[in-house]
Amino acid sequence: MAMTRGNLTTARRIFAEIPPTPAAYGDDDAALEFGDFVLLPAEGRLLRDGHDVPLAPKPFETLLYLIRHADHVVGKHELLDAVWPGTYISDDGLVQCVVEIRRALGDSAKAPRYVQTLPKRGYRLLMPTASGRPAAGAHLVLEATIVDPATGRKLRELTLHADRRSDLAEVMARFSSEVEALFRLDR
Repeated sequence: MAMTRGNLTTARRIFAEIPPTPAAYGDDDAALEFGDFVLLPAEGRLLRDGHDVPLAPKPFETLLYLIRHADHVVGKHELLDAVWPGTYISDDGLVQCVVEIRRALGDSAKAPRYVQTLPKRGYRLLMPTASGRPAAGAHLVLEATIVDPATGRKLRELTLHADRRSDLAEVMARFSSEVEALFRLDR
């Protein structure tokens, strides 16, 4: 189906009339930041620089799902099952939903900054969250090379890992002790 102004207007009207799916919002109602935008799941609002950006319920849920699953490519069927459970929606309906999201974000399919289409695979959120918090299950890695400034010779390479935020303090303490031990030996 070719994209025409009439099709897009119809899709907007349909998306505005379909009520949100409570399951798509999940339990975590914390604000989600990405790029210049903040998504407020509990309120069903998208903000840019503190101002509301209009987005119908289903495109909002789709964007929320993409943000919450930014760690992988979200397949078309996965997205349809999450946002439209038990409801038939055509591929065109999903495409129009993504078009609406891109319009709200000022994004483009040809040069995507936020939502990338991967043909035959699905969609991926390109912009990482700006909250500074690692994603659930993130693995933190500290890599460092200590170099003698006089000779440029590598004195020591360190790679320390942490599986949880609580391990981070331990990793930093190990790094500090390694550096202290190295410099005490050279003196």
